[in-house]
Amino acid sequence: MTPDSGNATQKPGGETAQHAVERAQEAVSDATDDVMAKAKTELDQRTTQVGGQVAASADALRTTGEQLRQQGNQTVAQMTDEAARQAQRLGRYLEEADGDRLVADVERYARQNPWAVVVGGVLVGAAAARFLKASSTQRYQQLPRTAHADAPAPRAAGSFPAATRPSAAGDPADRPAAGGV
Repeated sequence: MTPDSGNATQKPGGETAQHAVERAQEAVSDATDDVMAKAKTELDQRTTQVGGQVAASADALRTTGEQLRQQGNQTVAQMTDEAARQAQRLGRYLEEADGDRLVADVERYARQNPWAVVVGGVLVGAAAARFLKASSTQRYQQLPRTAHADAPAPRAAGSFPAATRPSAAGDPADRPAAGGV
């Protein structure tokens, strides 16, 4: 068989390998497009759903404001009405906005208020840490006791196991004063 007989694997320049790379790139691009389209659809559905829930909460706030007004609490009723108006605006925005608009608005806000984003990130991180800490404690307590039969018993905060406890001779603060009690 000669190199010119049509066998693509023997052609110089690796045309077959190049075609394989192009096909793989197209497949990755198509998969990425599919994932992005699904994510956008999911974001649109979720924000519309949340927008409806926020609007329902605004209606509940409005009803509460009316009840407060009937009870003579004008100041609190006015604050409740304002909260209901803001919640209604947010709900309408979430129902009407698509994923691209939401992302663009968040990006614009982050550029205009970088410290607000940093503080928000710190608060979200602290909340996540608290959640993880609480859930890990609950999971540990829910495990069957037989699984921990060989494990050492939990110690109180600040306590040391006997092998690592500081000795009186090793720490000058633990030694009695010279000639003292």
